[in-house]
Amino acid sequence: MLKNLLNSILKNIWFGIKTSFLASGVYFSLKCLVLLSTTVIPLITIWLWKEILNDITDIKSNKNTVILLLSIYLILKFIMYMLWRFDEYVSLRYSDELRFYIEGVMIEKTSHMDLSFFDSALMGDKVREARNNFNIMSEMTWLVFNLVSEFINIIAALIIVCAYKWWIGVITILLLLPYTIYNKKHTDKLLRMEKEQIRDNRKLDYYNSVFFDNNIQFEIKLNNIGTYFISKYKEVWSKLYKINKREDIRYNIINMFILILNVSSDFVMLIMSVFDVVNRKIGIGDLQYNLNMITRLRDQASALMADLNRFLVNNTRLNELQEFIELKPE
Repeated sequence: MLKNLLNSILKNIWFGIKTSFLASGVYFSLKCLVLLSTTVIPLITIWLWKEILNDITDIKSNKNTVILLLSIYLILKFIMYMLWRFDEYVSLRYSDELRFYIEGVMIEKTSHMDLSFFDSALMGDKVREARNNFNIMSEMTWLVFNLVSEFINIIAALIIVCAYKWWIGVITILLLLPYTIYNKKHTDKLLRMEKEQIRDNRKLDYYNSVFFDNNIQFEIKLNNIGTYFISKYKEVWSKLYKINKREDIRYNIINMFILILNVSSDFVMLIMSVFDVVNRKIGIGDLQYNLNMITRLRDQASALMADLNRFLVNNTRLNELQEFIELKPE
């Protein structure tokens, strides 16, 4: 079971990376470069800010050193800002390239299908799911890189936090366990609900298409049955909305309490750092540094858990997408 899961994950990782590169090698390389830069630079800027604050509060420090560090800090912040803006541009262009590539694959696939293929509701669902899962291909690739980036950040932040107070790092990781477990269960439930709602979503598409087809609209007006289709559409839409909204409210309430629990590690770090500043064991810059690193550790660990859940869900969806692509023409 575990071996099959690992084989499926590795196969889909390669499939996602290969497809993303084939869509556009240039934008693929640019995304990798941006991701690497946005992983390393924030750690450097946090350390620089610590040194700046410590030098400012130390009367023996050299003013030229402070000015130099501040200049480097501001330059790196500007580079980060430009990288985020550049990343937005690359993501938009890359998304278009990827969609165009997958659309081509879809057209090539469906153009060789027998007409009976389109009469099957099951095959129709496969086409609909494949189209809805276009973004999964790019997401799968970037999730792999994001997981690597987050893992590097967690290790770096954990080492720094544990070097100050090892038990604070342990507490932070332990407090993240409820978040991890609950979000995994919630993700599995959403995936199950999505499967259960395939038939209802198909009905919505059918009823929705009625309102925009000129030939059908003529028949509706002629036979005065528009109210019937509107009522059916509202009935299905209301049913799905109530189910999904109830689950969304429940998730947000429970998740709010879990996040409050997670933040408690920040308060522990703040209290310990303030005591050490008062006792002159560390400087103001170290206090700020400790708070930044504990926050970064918590945020990156939470992001890692969330991305890992998305990765497993996307793995399931990518299996379905590959099943469609591998369908043999009839």
